Amino acid sequence: MINWGVIGGGKIVSRFLKSLKNNPEGRLYAAASRTEAKREKLKSEYPDAKIYDNYDSLLADPQVDLVYIGLNHSQHFHWAKQALEAGKGVLCEKPATLAYEENKELADLAREKQVFFMEGLKTRFIPMIRVMKPMLEEGVIGDVTRVEGAFCSASRVPDDSWLFDAKEGGVLNDLSAYVLGGILDYMDSEITTIETQVEYAHGVDADIHAELGFADGRTAGMALSCIKARGRCGVIYGTKGKILMEPFHRPEKIRIVMNDGTGQELEKPYIHDDFYTEIAEAQRCFAEGLIESPYMTLEDSLRIRIATDQVRTHLKMEENKKNQSDNS
Repeated sequence: MINWGVIGGGKIVSRFLKSLKNNPEGRLYAAASRTEAKREKLKSEYPDAKIYDNYDSLLADPQVDLVYIGLNHSQHFHWAKQALEAGKGVLCEKPATLAYEENKELADLAREKQVFFMEGLKTRFIPMIRVMKPMLEEGVIGDVTRVEGAFCSASRVPDDSWLFDAKEGGVLNDLSAYVLGGILDYMDSEITTIETQVEYAHGVDADIHAELGFADGRTAGMALSCIKARGRCGVIYGTKGKILMEPFHRPEKIRIVMNDGTGQELEKPYIHDDFYTEIAEAQRCFAEGLIESPYMTLEDSLRIRIATDQVRTHLKMEENKKNQSDNS
């Protein structure tokens, strides 16, 4: 039995714990929250678990095997590092960090300590994705030429939400792991060109469309938004046809459409929910003594951070140009 320690007490942690109940190989052993109301809620829902009022005490507990970090984005790096230093395996909610340098430090530490670390990108473990990937590799739609992914909704987010925080907010920080992470799962080339359109709200990027060009000549389109409901669909284009997915980051169904008009629909439901297969993979890797998952490697996280930083740099360049133009 794998003993999980959970850091945080928000909505994402509640979803994680609900899914963990379905997994016989793991259990909630301990949880930590700095908020009394959240601790009381955890105590009432999980009376057999240890509940700590600080994160350091949980990490010092020798019975904790794996730690799930479900805090706000800006806290991921610090507490993932502390957990790895304590010799705990780590499943860290996406984005693992807000910068490449931080992610590189965690990857190096996991290798040094020989301790498991994985960014919690559910997309890589969705059953339908695991069925579709081999089909793509076998050429079901020929050679992949372009990928388009969107995660756009008009969220009812209060003005004081962390989503609008200057440091950790914005849709690039919050959603790019899903969409860029999905795109990069089908593209093994470096990004060489970027074009962006962006709309800001409360001082952060709230709506982004990015057009990406890769060194091997392929292209991708990414749309992210928390203010415009433009859908969460995706398309993978190939030389012989295309695959349509909705939502792009966690589909249960796909539609294959060939250039000659033929096609088929495939369905592969979640096992319990969209969290279950991610948790199961983390537990499998930990039990086998692996430091990373072959489906979401340490390098995969680094590639996502590099791509995210490239888009971020381009957005800042465009913003600076606009400001210079406005002031001239």
